[in-house]
Amino acid sequence: MGGVCAVLLVLTACEEKPVVGQPAETSRVVPVRAPDAARKATAEKYAPFVWSAKGEDFGPMDAAKFVAAAKLKWAHDDGCPDADIAAPPDMVELTVEDQAYEHRAKSGLPHCDFEGDPVKVTDDSAPRRTEKLGAEGFYLDGEDSLRRQTGDGAPTYWQVHTEESAGVRVYTYWRFHAWNNARNIEDVIPAPGTVLGIDGDHEGDWERVTLITDLNDQPALLVFNGHGSQCGLEWSKVEKDDGRPVAYSAKGTHASYPTTGTHGWMLDQTDRGTKLNTLNDLRWAEGEQWWGYAGGWGSVGRPGVALTKERTGPSGPRPSRGPGEPWKAARCDEPGGLLPESFVGTWQTPEFVNQPGSTAKYKARMTLRGGRVGDKVGEIVYPGLECKGELTLEKADRSTVVVTEQIVAEPVHRCAKRGSIGLTPTEGRGSRPGLHWVYHELGIGPVIRATADLVKIG
Repeated sequence: MGGVCAVLLVLTACEEKPVVGQPAETSRVVPVRAPDAARKATAEKYAPFVWSAKGEDFGPMDAAKFVAAAKLKWAHDDGCPDADIAAPPDMVELTVEDQAYEHRAKSGLPHCDFEGDPVKVTDDSAPRRTEKLGAEGFYLDGEDSLRRQTGDGAPTYWQVHTEESAGVRVYTYWRFHAWNNARNIEDVIPAPGTVLGIDGDHEGDWERVTLITDLNDQPALLVFNGHGSQCGLEWSKVEKDDGRPVAYSAKGTHASYPTTGTHGWMLDQTDRGTKLNTLNDLRWAEGEQWWGYAGGWGSVGRPGVALTKERTGPSGPRPSRGPGEPWKAARCDEPGGLLPESFVGTWQTPEFVNQPGSTAKYKARMTLRGGRVGDKVGEIVYPGLECKGELTLEKADRSTVVVTEQIVAEPVHRCAKRGSIGLTPTEGRGSRPGLHWVYHELGIGPVIRATADLVKIG
């Protein structure tokens, strides 16, 4: 493409003439803003836990660090080279409307000049994302070395919109990734996506989970987003950890789902790899220094037979982007066998376990976390025997939970290697919840049956 413009250079003086915004005479200091305290409290109360998949090499990162290392450019089609605007961009000129960078669109072949009114970088101007500009527009060409991120300590950005007419509030939790690695699909699709142009690899990736509450900030729905679609799950059916919702981020593509497994036409894979506690660094998006930028977050990707738009960095959170209507999202497939929140916690036997036919005196202490059937949901230890085991969820409903115990350590006494534990709620002691615990050995040999009552200690 660049060669076409080089040939035209002699005939048409194919010269970039960007109109770049200059700072206004008034102060360049951006006013400090703060969110409503009540909305902030709700955003923190329900800040989600997000599980990245095992082997995720392209975790979330600080969006401001991406901008600070990027080059701001204007994309041109029809063979003319892209315009260099600033490297790195000035944050004020990137985000403040009356001081913003500007550029004009190209008129097209055979001339490489520019025409029309200038477009501001604070206008919706991401390449391939607006009908008016088509393939032209502002974009941030990121530093390639930033693409691989562990996600440790990455911030999450929240917003809130109140929709009085619908009787809802919309809390959006955004994560930014420097690279979307959609070619995970090459493992299951014979023809590599890079050959056919059907992959959706792109630089820059904004993903989100959305909480819908009523106007009293009571949760009603959690909406999971990815690949231009979304689905919602009633709050009572959402997996929770310490009262906060849990979401799963697909390997490479970072689309959000309510469960582990394989999902959708992209065959997204989710599992429990690395857990991001979004409350550890939860920031109000509208107070961030990049807030106001409305171009593309990432370079312009190559065209192909499909998914052309998806190979270009998307636009992100910005003043002109509303919440849409996520409360109308189609319902997600319901997760089966979700561990009820009432069973989550640490439980202990105040008395010795009752095991008829045995003279051993031992207690049990069990910790259960959120999860669904097939997940490892906790651990158990037996003071007095010193055996330790892992617990996998086999069955769950509001009245009964069944877990499989696999002993993984027995430094003092030998214990039955594998067993089934049934749990049912009881009144416990005093104000503390309780569980009735029944154990059966699994496998060859005599069945060991033990019972106990547990109370919640944490």
